[in-house]
Amino acid sequence: MTKFLFIERNAKHLGGGPKCSLAIMDILKGEGNSVHYYSLKTKVPEAFSDIKESDRYYPLLNFSPEDFEEGEEAVQEDYAEAMKNPVSISDRLKTLCDSSEVIVNFADYLNPALAELYGSKLIAYLHNFPISLQAKHLKKAKRVLVNSSHTYLDLRRLSDFDNELMDKTFIVNPPVNPYFYDSSVPLKDRRNDLLFYGRIAPDKLGEFDFPLFEKFAEEKNLNMQIIGSSWASRYSLNSKSSVKTNLTFDEVKRVLSDSKIYIHTKRKEDFGQSICEALASGCIVFVPDEGWGYVDIPGTITYTNLLDLELQIQNVLEEDSLEQFERVKYARVYKIRELYERSKEAVLKYVG
Repeated sequence: MTKFLFIERNAKHLGGGPKCSLAIMDILKGEGNSVHYYSLKTKVPEAFSDIKESDRYYPLLNFSPEDFEEGEEAVQEDYAEAMKNPVSISDRLKTLCDSSEVIVNFADYLNPALAELYGSKLIAYLHNFPISLQAKHLKKAKRVLVNSSHTYLDLRRLSDFDNELMDKTFIVNPPVNPYFYDSSVPLKDRRNDLLFYGRIAPDKLGEFDFPLFEKFAEEKNLNMQIIGSSWASRYSLNSKSSVKTNLTFDEVKRVLSDSKIYIHTKRKEDFGQSICEALASGCIVFVPDEGWGYVDIPGTITYTNLLDLELQIQNVLEEDSLEQFERVKYARVYKIRELYERSKEAVLKYVG
């Protein structure tokens, strides 16, 4: 049995980082290891208490409330300042680090003090990090993990192709357990024609013109659901569209299994947790034609621009087309299960 400490910046609903760290911890705990989750700070007070409930945030099979702890660390919002003048770590965090055999840092920056004191047993997991600011501190870590090949290439470029750093850097895609999702509802019986799921914010939308797409959905009389962040509530939706935020996992699961089409907007990524969730739920998935690794999964369609997306959606929603996608629904669910098993193997190899 190995004693793990996971450090997260903020416990929050539906965030990709916390969801990934929780999934990895659950895998490790399931293998008989001891795992403790330490949130540096919680901006939303109810988020931390909710995370302890398995049906509230993510279906955790192996956890108890004692595995979670909310810290009172000083968290700097300015990354550049945090790198130049890092805050010291608390006595409580030092105690947890001293008593742990492996420390996994999921916080969205690596405190230089943490790297200096505990680098020999520190694993840094990178997703949306200001990599250029902290490459020299990452070199002190025992191992660096990245969530995708794009993050790997960013780290390689922003570290000036540092061989010492890259030799200990490995890709571990966030594990999304497909067995938690329901793909049994036939596509023709699903009430939501279109679904957006996640943080509908400028950095995720990119060039995607959301208001213009909404007009298309209204003209075609399509039901549209948006679940995830409060960013989405900034859009004035019509009577056939709705925004839902702060959902429980069971509520997210029901929306996914009641949706025909899931639309992903962000380009130049090769892994998306929400994409895996949608595929595991039997949805037809549309992704941008740049950088995605899902094109070999039945039921995944790429689009080049908004017009292309709109034309393809109209074709897909025809009855004959839905029947074709229904016939290959379980093939895409099987593919996602394969992907999960590979991610699980990588977790056990590079973390556990």
